[in-house]
Amino acid sequence: TMAQHIASHYPELSIVYVPHRRDSNSKLAHLEAANIAISKEKLPFELLLLKHPATLIAGFYSTALATSAMLPNSKVEKTLVFNKTSAVADPKVRANIEKVLHTLQEVKNVEFV
Repeated sequence: TMAQHIASHYPELSIVYVPHRRDSNSKLAHLEAANIAISKEKLPFELLLLKHPATLIAGFYSTALATSAMLPNSKVEKTLVFNKTSAVADPKVRANIEKVLHTLQEVKNVEFV
């Protein structure tokens, strides 16, 4: 899976998945089975980041990656964006993802992987 791939490429990091409010229980169970820690806090990503500062964040197509760089007193030094747009079949969804990726290009210290 993508989660296992990411974890295997960054073994020195402690990876915590912050679920979106619409993530399914089966998706979260799949991630836990891949030994990815799941945040149990019910806070939006940006508020969680203020509560638990991180220097490196990573994700796929979330605008939270862009807004987190604008938080006051942010400790984020680098943002990794995993671009897997080609895996999305629905053209409307792909167009929305491309808009988010365009926004992320404007954020400092973003690396597309």
